[in-house]
Amino acid sequence: MLVYFIGSDNFRMINSDIVIRTDWTASMYTDLIGYLAGILLMTTFLPQLYRTWRRKSADDVSMMMLVLMLGSGVGYEIYAWLLGLTPVVVMNGIFSVLVAAEIVLKIRYDGLWERLARQSSNQL
Repeated sequence: MLVYFIGSDNFRMINSDIVIRTDWTASMYTDLIGYLAGILLMTTFLPQLYRTWRRKSADDVSMMMLVLMLGSGVGYEIYAWLLGLTPVVVMNGIFSVLVAAEIVLKIRYDGLWERLARQSSNQL
């Protein structure tokens, strides 16, 4: 679908199909919605991170889930950066750091480094 806006300086063409409104008020509200959504996203993950830190155990958290979450976070980070979506870059970057912290806690508390070290020493 091709959209044309004749005589309007408040719209910017991204490609032949996407047009974004660029006036200041719309941009401010759009960014505000992006930041609020990012805060909600981070808030959903904070209880798990706190629980892992407090219990000193991450047995109930899947490493595969964490790795996939981190991969999707990095992918969205690149996507948002290429499109110039500042709220998504900022908030998804913070979320990716939280997921990386959960991965570090899982490795630390579940003894994954020690198991890997034992396996590698047994193979020698």
